[in-house]
Amino acid sequence: MTPQAQNVTFVGIGAIGLPMALSVAAAGFDVTGVDFSERQRVAALEQGLPAAADAASAAVSYTHLTLPTILLV
Repeated sequence: MTPQAQNVTFVGIGAIGLPMALSVAAAGFDVTGVDFSERQRVAALEQGLPAAADAASAAVSYTHLTLPTILLV
């Protein structure tokens, strides 16, 4: 299957977001991570994932957020 939208931005590249972003990148998408934490951005860059400090720098066109309360269902 060929992805229709090639650009994906992950907002929040911590313990959960970074592995997910890396998996999506491995599937052939162009992925950028966004996180306010410099530590998280450096961790992403060390693994080859471009990272930005804010969504405006990453040209986000769609964002999907999962709230912790949803995970309790």
